[in-house]
Amino acid sequence: MLAIEKSLIHWRSTNINSGNENPSAADIYRITLDMNPGSDLEKAVNASYEKYKQQENTNQLLNKNKEKFYLDQFETDLKTELGIALANKEKNEANQKEEQDKLDHERNKKLNSAKQVNEQLKKEMSCKNCSKNVPNNVVFIPCGHLACKSCSTQLEICNICNKKIKKNLPSFWPDRMHMDLF
Repeated sequence: MLAIEKSLIHWRSTNINSGNENPSAADIYRITLDMNPGSDLEKAVNASYEKYKQQENTNQLLNKNKEKFYLDQFETDLKTELGIALANKEKNEANQKEEQDKLDHERNKKLNSAKQVNEQLKKEMSCKNCSKNVPNNVVFIPCGHLACKSCSTQLEICNICNKKIKKNLPSFWPDRMHMDLF
């Protein structure tokens, strides 16, 4: 009779009242080892157990290596994504700066153009005789040129066309409108 069969018979005889008719493999090995200390079966079981432990250690190492590999891969992917995001951010900032520079340039062009128009209007509306920025509120008849009030009383000949001034008439430029331009 084999050692395992003897162990099975022994187990059944000691566990008749337990209600459990089938022993587990661990129960059979334990009983067999108890009945046959130092036997080949004990050596086989111990070798099998050692092999199992080695396999378990190997699996643990593999799992740790897999985990490290996945973490390293995740870190690499994360660095790549962060690099791309950083590059995109810098590119967007550069584009925004370029757009802002264009807007500033356009705004400055319009401002300079408005300043030039304002200067031209100031020249046109300034007195041609004294060149002061005062309202030209007197019109010379017959030529129609304009001058300020103080110059119009002193002139007998238009300083622009050299015609004799026959009459001075108040112009219809409101003083307020003239002053808003300055």
